[in-house]
This record gives sequence, C-alpha cells and structure tokens, in this order.
Amino acid sequence: MSSRTALTAAVGLVVVAGLGTLAWLVLSGGADDPAAPDPGGPGDGPAGVRPAADDSTGGSRGEVEKDPKPAPPPAPGTPWVPVDGFTEGLGAVDWKAVGQTVKELVPLLAEVAGAASADSDVPDAVVSRSEELRRALDDSAMAVQPELPNAYRAPPVGSPAFAANAAAAGLHARGRGLSTEQLAALAELAARAMEAEVAAARGSEESNDLLIRRALREFERRKPFFDGLDALLTARQRNLLHGEIARGRVRLDPFSAATTWEPLGVMEPVIVPDDTTIGNMAFDRISAGIGFDRERADVCRQVLARRVALLGPDLLPRPGNWLDAHGFLHGERVAGWAVWCEESFLEMIRQSVGRMPPRMPHGVLRGPVVFILDPGVE
Repeated sequence: MSSRTALTAAVGLVVVAGLGTLAWLVLSGGADDPAAPDPGGPGDGPAGVRPAADDSTGGSRGEVEKDPKPAPPPAPGTPWVPVDGFTEGLGAVDWKAVGQTVKELVPLLAEVAGAASADSDVPDAVVSRSEELRRALDDSAMAVQPELPNAYRAPPVGSPAFAANAAAAGLHARGRGLSTEQLAALAELAARAMEAEVAAARGSEESNDLLIRRALREFERRKPFFDGLDALLTARQRNLLHGEIARGRVRLDPFSAATTWEPLGVMEPVIVPDDTTIGNMAFDRISAGIGFDRERADVCRQVLARRVALLGPDLLPRPGNWLDAHGFLHGERVAGWAVWCEESFLEMIRQSVGRMPPRMPHGVLRGPVVFILDPGVE
C-alpha cells in the first residue's frame, strides 16, 4: 500500500467539501447587495501496532514539572466534568471505556502523523486499528448528541461538553489524571463554551449565512475552549493528549477545534504548480452549476486572479510539508481557506451580477477547497 493511500485510509480524511451548485435564476433574481502557524510524536507491538507511549515521560526536553495530584475517578454514571443542561447524555457515557479508547488511539494517531510528516508508509494494522478506535470514540459521543445545540452540524466528539470529559478520562487512563483544581477550571471552560453554543443555535434558524460561514463561526467558538484546555494542562499532559505533530490537525487530533471541519466532505488538498492554476481551479470549483456566461466568467476570473495574488505563506506554505500534502491540515489553515473561498465567492457574485440573492439556496459553497503550491508537480 502506498504511503498516500495508506495515510488517507488511516483516518478517513475529512478535510474539504465539494462546493455546492447555484442556479443562475436565483442569483439574477436577488435583492440589492448590502454591504494562521503550523505546529509540529509517535507513540513496537504485534502486527505493527505500537502500544501506548510510556506515560512516565512527556513535555519538553529538559523541562522539570511537578505532576498535579490526580483526582479520584467519578462514580459510575457520573461524568468527570458535569455541565449543566447536558447531564443526562454525559451520564450515559461509559467514561472508563472512553479513557481506554483515548489511551490507545492517541499514540496511533501520533504514529500516523509521524509517518505522514516523513512521507513514509504506515502499517496496515495501525490503519485499521486507528479507524476502529476513532469510530468507538465517535459512537460514545453520540450519547450526548440529542442534548447538543445545532448551529452547525459539527461532530459531537468536538463538543466541549464531551471533549472535556473525554480528555479527563483519557489522561486518567494514561496515568496523568487531572487534579481537582484542573477539573474545576475545565468545568468552567466547558460551561462557558456550551453557553456560547446554545446561544448560537438559537439564532441559526433564520441565518442567511452560507454553510461555510456557519462552520467558521463554530470553529471560532470552539477554539478558545480547546486553547483553554491546553493552557490548564502540564506539558506532559498536553503531549499525552495530542502528540506533538498531530496537535490541531484535522483527523489526527480529536481534542482540537479541527474536528469542526470533519462533516464538510472527503477530498484531498489540491496540489498545483503555480498561482494561475489556483485561480483557474478555484473558478471551476466555486462556479460549478452557476452557469456564468463568457462575459461574467471573465469578470469572475479577474476577481480570483486579484485574490490569488493576496495569498500568503500562512495559506500557501513552502513545498515539502508532507502532513499537508497527505491531507492532515491544521484546523487554522482550513479556516483560512474557508474565509478565502467565501470572500472570493461573494466578490465574484457582486462583480459579475451586481446583487446578492435574498437568501442563499441550500447547497451553495458548503466547504473550502484547500490548495498546496508545489512547482514540482505537473
């Protein structure tokens, strides 16, 4: 199995969605127009599956840190981190089982990340086992889904209510459990984050935003929670929860806001040799199904040419970033491309049509397309 195929299969790449279609009739009948860093390990056992990494090590080399005194585990049927309004779903989860899943999953994802960063093969056993464990984690999160707000269909595994408890359970299983003080701080973080999600869901029914914009807002709401989670952990705990290379990357880190992008479809990033190719391919993706005539298509291509010229290294890193090439994009990079695609789409419509539709039809621009610049490709 090739490294690209194996790594893609390993975690069922869910990075980028296909862009939706829009009838020209809808566009022409509209109302007047109103007015991120790239982080960097791997966790020998039978059949190529590595056991969990040694929990006695972690953190930065040479760092001396004092481990907090772990809090005792909660009683059965009780979550590690209670969150008001979500007690029934959280109480239905087997947190001991979740902890064991996290304990085994994170080192395997770190191994996938390490292989991808070196453009190397990953053992088939790691592929199948990591898929199985991630499904198990997603299935556990489904117990919480009925109570979750739904401003955007982000996976429940990334909900702060579930993620806070899964992190606590996983760290306990790995022998570096959270202290009573850390759990209290995490409970406050989760409560604030869930309040924000509930408030956002109340206003979502009447929203005329593109789905890509709603996903961006969900990413921006969840990111402070996961940043706060990392801030209250010791360096050793952070390493055990994420792995250094996998941290913050789509399909490699279930404890980050990057999970927000997972429902938007399945596609590898588009590797292109030059800026002109980006403009041409972006036009094809964004305008699919709209039906521009030649004159309006020319206007749209000019819009995209100007916007491509503004792309910087945060969205177009240097060639040789194998993690990106394999589709394991950092969540913030996907967010940057989502902004670029949305703004490009809206500018194309304004410049070519002169107006916006009163309401965006379902299926328009459902996710970003992510480009990687590599002059060596044909």
